[in-house]
Amino acid sequence: MSGSNRNPILSRVAAGDAAAGVESVEVYGDLVWSLARRFSRSESDARDATQDIFRALWDAAPDYDPEDTREPLFVAMTARRLLLERRPAESTEPASYPPVERCAAGGDAAEPQLDDSEELAPVRHALAELPPERRRALELAVVGGYTHPQIARALDLPLETVQSHIRLGLLRVRAEMYAAEATASEPS
Repeated sequence: MSGSNRNPILSRVAAGDAAAGVESVEVYGDLVWSLARRFSRSESDARDATQDIFRALWDAAPDYDPEDTREPLFVAMTARRLLLERRPAESTEPASYPPVERCAAGGDAAEPQLDDSEELAPVRHALAELPPERRRALELAVVGGYTHPQIARALDLPLETVQSHIRLGLLRVRAEMYAAEATASEPS
């Protein structure tokens, strides 16, 4: 499997393998594009963001540690960070999502959701096991792209509580992913 911990693409990019740069676009292009499209106001902005994200990924490749983070998660978090930095100062909401207050209140707005891919099954399982308030904060942050202060206002919680919910939720999700990966790599 390309992008696995055995021969991570980003480790090869860091080593100067030009083919790995092309492979990173092939393997992670859809992920990066979907995030860029979600956070951008237009298709043109999304194309520019996608190029910037891959440049940032290649620059960050030497910092990638496959023992620390799964490569797709590193790619997604790097992309999300860059997209949040690119967001215009006057914009307080992601371009394609309704106001966070409507999502948090369970209004008629479309809820941000993870796709149904098999690879995300451990993530969905870990989220289902979280207390509802912690799960909601984590979903709004990671899937919805909202900032911690926006989530604190929407959920009517102190900022520190939101930050704690997100940190503890991410730790739980990470543990589930590692457990699923360990189970999958056990000999039959």
